[in-house]
Amino acid sequence: MRLFEHEAKALLKGYGIPIPPGRIVHSADEITIGKPSVLKAQIPAGGRKKAGGIAFVNSQEEAKREGAKIFAAHLRGYPVNDILIEDQIAVQKEYFLAATYDTTAKTAIVIFSPEGGIDIEELARTQPERIVTERFSLRKGFFEFQARNIGLAGGLQGKELLDVAAILQRMVQLFIDCDATIVEINPLSVTAKGECIACDAHIDIEDEALYRQKKLEERYGIRKRESGTRKQTEFEKKAQEIDNLDHRGVAGRMI
Repeated sequence: MRLFEHEAKALLKGYGIPIPPGRIVHSADEITIGKPSVLKAQIPAGGRKKAGGIAFVNSQEEAKREGAKIFAAHLRGYPVNDILIEDQIAVQKEYFLAATYDTTAKTAIVIFSPEGGIDIEELARTQPERIVTERFSLRKGFFEFQARNIGLAGGLQGKELLDVAAILQRMVQLFIDCDATIVEINPLSVTAKGECIACDAHIDIEDEALYRQKKLEERYGIRKRESGTRKQTEFEKKAQEIDNLDHRGVAGRMI
């Protein structure tokens, strides 16, 4: 289950990772800003900026106009029911942080790059030396000294190294605790004051583990929902009903 950005950021905040000030609105009439802001369509998919789902606005009139456009859009197969309004951040540097699984090596992996805000796959192809990866054990956990070593390998030093490493370690702990298949912060922005802020986040939770993630709804208001845009057939709904009789799944693979 892919989380909306505001849901992912609520989790980050719960783990002590700074996020920009923001709020959710459900219609263009609710949009009000008092300073330069960013309007972000809340859909469970990436590529929102290229699709016209993100707008930087500097006035109330501009915010209303751009917000109405976003609400009227159908982005990457999804309707826009909510917009996240955040303060614009004066960014000095951007980093890429992620925890996911290496499906070939069958192990968890951390990815860090000092080149945030870009297509990480393209960077891996053109400048692989700019990406630092390290495998880790889910049983043993991921420690802050490992995070610091990754930061050092990525060229970080001093306070910035300590701050980014602390955020990286907390992010990986979230990844483990919440049964995530990916937790990505891109970009982790550094402001002129030296503050680190997670300006965007992508989190997927393993569907088969949702039965034991009751805290998602109880603590963060994140409800279980279907993944993807295609509606289930009646046959698929029946199989899911049977599968839900036991958290281990009893219907098996549906063919």
